[in-house]
This record gives sequence, C-alpha cells and structure tokens, in this order.
Amino acid sequence: MAIDLYWDNEEQTILLAEIGKEWEWDELHAVLKTIKRMSDERQQTFGAIVDVRNGLHIPGGVLMSRESLTQFKRLMQIGAMGK
Repeated sequence: MAIDLYWDNEEQTILLAEIGKEWEWDELHAVLKTIKRMSDERQQTFGAIVDVRNGLHIPGGVLMSRESLTQFKRLMQIGAMGK
C-alpha cells in the first residue's frame, strides 16, 4: 500500500498518514474512511496528519474526486468540532 497509517505517538493522540510515491485514489479513500471510523469509535480526541511530502503526484482521474472532496469536508468538520 502506498499510504501508511499509524499512531505517531505513544499516547495515541496523533494519527499519521504518510502518502508514498505511487498512491491511488482508492487507497486515499480507504485511509480517510479508516480515520473517520476511528474518530467515531474512540472516546478520546485525536488529530490526524496527512503527510504528502513523498507523494505529491496526482494519480489518473480528476484532480479531486467527488468522494475525496466529500470525505475531506467531513474530516475538517470533525476537526472543527474537536473530535
């Protein structure tokens, strides 16, 4: 998988998604869904960082797929609410 998702600290308050060079849209969608599911399931507030330093290319397809944009908006709403 070209996107790795893991806890960035022992307290599990920071979730880090590192995007590799050859990521695909379905991988991004899966990671965003996982972050959303974890947010819904956990009692503790945590932050999510998406590190794109190694994967700045855009795979085939539209620049921002409709599903990606919808999921991104949901994550921003969760962040704004503090959960």
